[in-house]
Amino acid sequence: MVKTVDFLLPQVSAAQLEAQGAFCEYIQDIEMVPLDKDWQAVFCDGVGYAEEELPWSFLRKKQFQLDNSVQTVCCCDPVINQLTHQGAYMVGQSQLALTPNDAIRIVTKINEVLMSEGEQLYVVDQYSWLYCNDQKLELDSKSVSELVGKDMFNFSYRGKSAAHFKKLNTEIQMLIKQMVDYGELAAPAAETMINVHFHDPIEHQAFDELSFIRNSNLSVISNNDLIKTFCTNTFLKQVDIENIDDDFSSQQIVVALDTEKENYDDVVGYWLHLNLNHKKIWPTLYCQDAMVKFKDKGNWFSNLFAK
Repeated sequence: MVKTVDFLLPQVSAAQLEAQGAFCEYIQDIEMVPLDKDWQAVFCDGVGYAEEELPWSFLRKKQFQLDNSVQTVCCCDPVINQLTHQGAYMVGQSQLALTPNDAIRIVTKINEVLMSEGEQLYVVDQYSWLYCNDQKLELDSKSVSELVGKDMFNFSYRGKSAAHFKKLNTEIQMLIKQMVDYGELAAPAAETMINVHFHDPIEHQAFDELSFIRNSNLSVISNNDLIKTFCTNTFLKQVDIENIDDDFSSQQIVVALDTEKENYDDVVGYWLHLNLNHKKIWPTLYCQDAMVKFKDKGNWFSNLFAK
């Protein structure tokens, strides 16, 4: 029986993988197809979750023991905007070069300088922050993936508390720029700036559980704490990444990997290993903007063993 294995690398682009020589001598044997949907939709599809995006605020608030006084929770994600004479276009996180320590320094300063009593910013990792407020705020905002390529000069938050989030967004942007100007942070690429984006608001007590996903033939392997939290709360089977091997017992395995860019070679190397050594395992690699797979694995194996 053919088994599918999906590798998800949401923080790296196809161009970055190629630039690192990740595919090397096999470049003629693979094809890259532009992704027509965000990696989250690929993951949700693969595990059978009936949404196109993961419930990020819910997953993040599960990481912290929030006091019952907290009324509003939403994502606050660091992003890159590309500056042109026509506008400031959302790039997202593909060019974001923050380290975990950078994120801690930024959020610590935001909490010290900008947060009022009853509001707090938390760090999940360098890509994922959580905004909490003891007041009940109303926010209507699109996700980062929905805004990539859009002019943020023409974007505005909606909802009764839109002005609060717009003001805070501007203040955080200016504070981060000040940190860059003072040498406390590495400068981003030319003609870009680091900003944040608020989205996915929920009331702290709005819901406290996710629907179960019943699929005994599915395993998820991840070193991302939020993905692990998602699996725990939906009762999906998990396998420790340290125990990953070629003895796949599940008919379908979705692998969601979150790793430092310098370690992508290891991930791609394992993807290549499965392609080259297992005829009945069909691994597909999903990066930020493309799906990567061998052009015709059946024929490729036939040609290989005919030599």
